[in-house]
Amino acid sequence: MATEILKLNILRGENNGKDKLCLQVRLGQLKKTQEKLKIDLDQCVLRRDLMVDAAQVRNTKHSTSNTARLKSLRRFETAKHNNRQLRTVCSFMLSDFILLN
Repeated sequence: MATEILKLNILRGENNGKDKLCLQVRLGQLKKTQEKLKIDLDQCVLRRDLMVDAAQVRNTKHSTSNTARLKSLRRFETAKHNNRQLRTVCSFMLSDFILLN
């Protein structure tokens, strides 16, 4: 509610430096929260994938080729997830760097 009032004051031209600073601080807080939520979601997806893969390995017949294939798929998915997570962290760091400059 307070941020909406600040936005209206800025749009009307009733802007003092404090209102703009409050909005910038709030924006920074929201971006950090968004970053944490994205990382948590990525971790949850990875855990779910690992549980599903483990269940598939247990349920399939224990043939050597099938188990090896599933293990390699699991390693590939883990690497893909780590790559995605690193890209997310790098993009947030870059956006923070741009905001600071």
